[in-house]
Amino acid sequence: MELILCVGPLFVLQSERIQKVLAYVNEVHLMCSILGLDFGKTVSAVHPSLHDKRLEHATNISDNTLEGLENTILKLKTETKVRFEKVLFNPLILH
Repeated sequence: MELILCVGPLFVLQSERIQKVLAYVNEVHLMCSILGLDFGKTVSAVHPSLHDKRLEHATNISDNTLEGLENTILKLKTETKVRFEKVLFNPLILH
């Protein structure tokens, strides 16, 4: 019984990390599609397991992966802002 009480929180923590990784990956996917960037290359640069579709490979949920995804999202948001400002401040681009 003690083992179950000790391991239970670890499963919760792992589940929460997996959900966070999936949410980040979904956000990267959306932003890549908006910006016309290669999603596979983008997430593989963070960690190859994030784009590996083979079932025998588990998605990496380490702190480094989470940090890499956070940094990638920030870069993509910055790129979105830069592109938006180019269009906003240079209306000739639209013509």
